[in-house]
Amino acid sequence: LHSAFTKIELWKQTQFRKIIYMDADMVAWRAPDELFDLEAPFSAAPDIGWPDLFNTGFMVLKPNMGDYWALHAMAQRGISFDGADQGLINMHFKNTYNRISFTYNVTPSAHYQYVPAYKHFQASISATHFIGKDKPWTQGRHASAGTGPYNEIAGKWWSTYDRHFRETVS
Repeated sequence: LHSAFTKIELWKQTQFRKIIYMDADMVAWRAPDELFDLEAPFSAAPDIGWPDLFNTGFMVLKPNMGDYWALHAMAQRGISFDGADQGLINMHFKNTYNRISFTYNVTPSAHYQYVPAYKHFQASISATHFIGKDKPWTQGRHASAGTGPYNEIAGKWWSTYDRHFRETVS
């Protein structure tokens, strides 16, 4: 549970009224500022692998020492159904979290795609989360050159990379 302690530290950041946390393998397509207005102390989007759970790669939380110490104690005792932060934080918040739209934490997969839903909600996607070992930046630019939602989203990642980070050749 060593990596879980990193996310637990978010609850200690009591100098902030609210934190919107995103894993490093996510790309925001727009600023989700409206989430700062949520009243719920903890909000998250459903996980693609098991929708009854939330994905801890994108969370909206009100820092407080009560949740921090409860999560810390659980982690020290090894209480997590998956041995990591996702199981730990899901166990702590169980059915008390505020469910936000999957569009805040879209997890594209080359293996599973619900194309009609992707097309319907595409314009409202706020962030993409490249879960798993296959990331656009490790697979290379041409690995996802085909069609379909995953390739479109990976292509959007490369477009953003090119716009902001790729060196221009004169």
